[in-house]
Amino acid sequence: MNIDQYFPPRRHRPRGYGGVRLLLSTLLLVSVCVVVAEPEAVLRGGRALLDLGVALVLKS
Repeated sequence: MNIDQYFPPRRHRPRGYGGVRLLLSTLLLVSVCVVVAEPEAVLRGGRALLDLGVALVLKS
């Protein structure tokens, strides 16, 4: 019975992957902090993005 057939050996991640993961986690943390600090501003910004999306869909 060959265990590698069912559980392939782990390969090393590409070199730049850690930086991407760090960047994404930092962005997520910042966005959570902004939502907690300024919920009204976030709602206004979300509404503006929604209006922009609707305008683009109607225009096309």
